[in-house]
Formats: sequence, C-alpha cells, structure tokens
Amino acid sequence: MNLNQYKITRQKFNFMKKLLLLAVLMLYISCTTGDNNAIVNDFKGYYKISSIVSETAIDLNNDGIKSADILLELSSPHVTLNGVFTDFYNVSNPKNFAEIRPTEGQTNPTQFISFNFPEQSISYLNDDLSLNTPILMHYTTSMNVSLFYKINNQNGIEIIDNDTEWNSQFGVINSLQRMDKSNFEVDLDKRMFDFASKQWLVLKVKANYQKVE
Repeated sequence: MNLNQYKITRQKFNFMKKLLLLAVLMLYISCTTGDNNAIVNDFKGYYKISSIVSETAIDLNNDGIKSADILLELSSPHVTLNGVFTDFYNVSNPKNFAEIRPTEGQTNPTQFISFNFPEQSISYLNDDLSLNTPILMHYTTSMNVSLFYKINNQNGIEIIDNDTEWNSQFGVINSLQRMDKSNFEVDLDKRMFDFASKQWLVLKVKANYQKVE
C-alpha cells in the first residue's frame, strides 16, 4: 500500500468513525428525550379518606344533629333504636381505602380505580315505610367497579366510566383533581340517607384522599 492509498483508507476510516459516533449520539438523544416525555404513574397506590364535606348539612348517625362534615358524621358513634352508641365506620380500616391500580406486586397493568366510598345499608322493620323507623344496618363500599383512569401530560387524571348506568346509583364523579403527589380531591354527587328527614338526599360532596405510604 502506497502513501496515497494509506491516506485514502485512513480518511474513510475516520469518516466511518465519525458516522458511528454521530449515530450513537443521536440514539442517546432520542432515548433521553423519550424518557423525559414518558408519563410516570406516581398516582397508583392506596389512599385513605382525609375529609368529606357537603354543601348540605345532614344527620348520618341519628344523633339529631346535622353537619356538613360528612366524615365526622360517618366516624361518630351511631345512635341505634335502643339509644346505644355504636361505631359503624372506621376510616382507618384498609378495606375502606381507595385503591389505584396497578399497585405494588400486581402484574395486570390496567389502570383501575376503586374509590371505596362509604355506602349506607338502610333497612326497615316492616314493609310500610310511612310507619317505620329506618335502621342503619352497616356500611359497605361503593364506586369500586368499572372505573378506570388515564394520566394526561399535565399529570391530570381523567376518569373513564364504562358502566355509567350501574355506577350512577352509587354516585356521579364530576371531577378528580390531584392536589399534589400524595393527595387528590373528588367532586361528586352522592346519594345519602338523612336520619333527620328520614329521606334519601343527593348531596354535592368534596372528598379528599391521602396516600397511605
């Protein structure tokens, strides 16, 4: 190989080296940009109800006192027919936590949301409701089926209801807003039984949830 051939070969080698370095650099930039634009789901996990406030005062625990602090009404001892004060709802019980899937250890990536909002189970002593006294049997949880969520680029949460007809009997979610990474607020219309008027009322409610670490 003469000197000219060596120079040409050397120039080709340097050119190919530069192309390779450029390709690696472009690949790195592409991956970095993709990672920055990717939406990280820091919303998932378990959340405890921290407050529930209504626009309308109501008596949920049958003590004759109405309050717009719904969580206080739920958590306070309930007055039974014989005047005994009994605890029915425990906000710290894990079964009452909201569950935002997929939680740790779950392999199904579906973004499912279960609010587990307290639901009254009311019964009566006989079929003639006009002559009867309502009885709180227990609290169940509601708004925990057919609800999914999507995270948008602004880290906002969109609720997707695949069974509106069924879910509307438990409550209507008007909006969900993340306050920060550990708290969110739900604005909803919720049907609840008022022991003062002995009627079911639809309340405008704001419920706040705090992540359980």
